[in-house]
Amino acid sequence: MKTRSRILFASAVFALLSFVVLLTPPRPISFGQQTFPPTNRHPACGCYVCGLLLSVDFPDKAPDCVGILATDACPVEMAKLPVEKRKVFCQKLKERSKNESMDECLILRGACDDNSPPENETKCENPTPWTDRSRQCTDAQAPKTELRQRVISVSMCGATVFRFESDTEDALFLEAQRGAIHQWVMERVGSKVCCDRFRDRDAGCDPRTDFDCDGKNNQTDVVVTSGATYPDFGMGYVTGNGASIDPFPPGTDPNAPDFRPEGTARNSKGVGECACKWELVKGKMSCSLDRTQRHFYTATWRCPATKAEVTTIKYFPGTSPCSAKSGAPGSHMAWTLSDFGIASGTEYP
Repeated sequence: MKTRSRILFASAVFALLSFVVLLTPPRPISFGQQTFPPTNRHPACGCYVCGLLLSVDFPDKAPDCVGILATDACPVEMAKLPVEKRKVFCQKLKERSKNESMDECLILRGACDDNSPPENETKCENPTPWTDRSRQCTDAQAPKTELRQRVISVSMCGATVFRFESDTEDALFLEAQRGAIHQWVMERVGSKVCCDRFRDRDAGCDPRTDFDCDGKNNQTDVVVTSGATYPDFGMGYVTGNGASIDPFPPGTDPNAPDFRPEGTARNSKGVGECACKWELVKGKMSCSLDRTQRHFYTATWRCPATKAEVTTIKYFPGTSPCSAKSGAPGSHMAWTLSDFGIASGTEYP
C-alpha cells in the first residue's frame, strides 16, 4: 500500500511540473541580430542656472531621476522638451538666474531662444556620439570591411551595419570593390568608433540600422557613383549650405578629436554641448610656400541649436602635399614666415 501511495504521489508531482513547463513561454530565438544589454542610466532631475548653486527641475521629471545637470550639459536635454514645456522651463531658469536675466549666460539663453524651424524647413540632425572621440572611451574600434563570396559587409563594434551584394564573380574586381568601400567609410567615419556610445541608445537612434541618425535605414541610405554603391554614413557633422569649404588634405581623419569641435566647445566658456550635429560653416587650408613650416587647416563650426561658434586648427607637416586651391602661388591662403614678420629659420611650434 505504501509503495502504491508513493507511486501516485510521484505521478502527481510529475504531472504538475509538466503543466508548469507547458505554461511557460519559450525564450525568443535570435537569428544573427546582435543585442546589447539595456542601459542603467537614470535621467537627470533638472539643471543648474549659470553662476549660482541654484537649480530648476525639468517639467514632468521622471520618478527615477538622479542628480542635477551642469549648465553646459543642459541644452542637450532642453532640446528634447516640447516647445511649450521648454518655454515654461526657460522662464523658471530666468527667474532663478542672477538679476533674473540670462544675458550673462549665453549657453542657456541660446537654448531658450525659440529657434523652432518653419514647417518647410528641416530640423537639425541628432548628433552621433559614437563618432566623437574627444570624450573618454574605453572601447574604441576601427571599422571593418569583409568580403565573403560576392557580399561585402561593413561592421562596427561587432555589429554589421551595411551589406552590399556585388553582381560580379571576378575575385580581383570584388577585392577592388571591398577596398573602395573600406576607404570610403574610413574617409567619413574616421579611424575609430567609440563602442561604449555605439551601444548606448541615448542618442535617439540605433547606429546598427541608422548610423548617422538621419532617419534613413543604412541599407537604403546609400550613394551611387561611378557604378558603385557606398553607405552614406555622413561625417559626424553637417556642412552649411553655400559654405566656403576647402578640400581636406589627403589622409585627413574627419573625426579626429583635434579637428572636431566637441572638445573645444566643452572647454569654451558659454558653449558646452550641442543638441544637434555641429555645422561646418567655413574651412580654410593655409599652405606654407617654402615647405619648411607646417600647413594648417582652420575650421569654423556653429551649433544650430544655440548659434554658438568655435574654431579648430589642424596642423600638417610642411613636406606633405597641399591642395593647389590652397597653396597656389599668389593664393590668399598661401603663406610664408615673412607674412607674419618672422625671420626665416625661426622655429614654429
